[in-house]
Amino acid sequence: MNKNISKIIISILLIFVGLTFLIVFMKLPHYAISHDFKEGKVEYNITWGEIGKIICNTYKDLLKGSLGTNSKGNSVWQDIRPYFGNTVILTFFTTIISIILGFFIGIYEGKKVELRDSTGRVLWKTIFKSLPEPLIIFIIYLIILKAFNFKIIAPGKTTYMSFKDYIVPILSLLIFPTIHIARITMESIINTYDSQYLISAKMKGASNFRILSNHLIKNIIIDVMEEFSSFIVIIFSNLVIVEYIFYYPGLTHKLIESYVNSDMNTVFGIAVIIGLISITYNTVFKVIKNTIDPIKSKSLQLK
Repeated sequence: MNKNISKIIISILLIFVGLTFLIVFMKLPHYAISHDFKEGKVEYNITWGEIGKIICNTYKDLLKGSLGTNSKGNSVWQDIRPYFGNTVILTFFTTIISIILGFFIGIYEGKKVELRDSTGRVLWKTIFKSLPEPLIIFIIYLIILKAFNFKIIAPGKTTYMSFKDYIVPILSLLIFPTIHIARITMESIINTYDSQYLISAKMKGASNFRILSNHLIKNIIIDVMEEFSSFIVIIFSNLVIVEYIFYYPGLTHKLIESYVNSDMNTVFGIAVIIGLISITYNTVFKVIKNTIDPIKSKSLQLK
C-alpha cells in the first residue's frame, strides 16, 4: 500500500513539474528573452514575479476547467473541441484494431518461430525496418488512395468527418502499433512455450484449450498491458505525421496550424488535452491489467 501511495505522489509531482515547464516554455511572451548574436548576449526582459503570475493564472484556469483564450479572444476549448472528437475517434479505433491484429499476427508468427527465415525474407525485413516511418506511411497513403480513390480531407475548411474519411488515416496509423503488439505477442508465446510451468501442465494432461485460455492468452494480455505506455507513445508520435500528411482535422493538425500562427495559448491547450488523452488510455489499460492479474506481474505465472 505504501509503495502504491509513493508511486501516486511521484506521478503527481512529475505531472506538476512537466506541466509547469510546458507553461513556461509556451506561455512566456515573445519579448521575455532577447538575443544579441553579435555580442553573444542574452537579455531577460521579464521578472520572476511576472513568470510566477503567468504560471499561477494558468493553473487557476486549469482548475476552473478552462484552457484560456486564443489569439482571437475566443475560448481555446470551444475552438479545439471538434478536433478533439476526431482525434479521440482516430486513436480509439487505431488502438482497438492494432491490438486485435497484432495479437493474431503475433500468435501466427509465434507458432512457426522454430522455422528459419529464408535469405530473401530476412533481406526484405531488414529493408522494411531501415525505411523511415514517414516514408512508409506516405507510400501506403498513395497506394490506398490510388486503390480506393479516396479524397484528401481539406484542412481548415471542415471538421465534419464521414465514415470513409476515417479509413485511410486509421489504416496508416495502425501500422506501427500493430507491429509493436505483434512483436510483444510473439515474444510472450516463445517465453510461454519455453517455460517449465507450461511443460509441467502438459505432462499433467492439461488440454490444449485449457493451456491456451488459462495460460497462453492471459500471459500475452499481461505482457501487452505491461508495454502499453510505449504503445501509446508510438500512436501519438505517428499521429502527428498521419494527421499532417492526410490533412486530417485532428488535434495535432490544429496544433501545427496554431504554432505557425503563433497562437501559443491554443498550442498549450492542445498539449494538455493530448496529455490527458494519453493518461486516460494508460489508466484504463492498467485497470484492465490489474483486473486480469491482481498480483501484478510478479507472477507472470510462467516465468
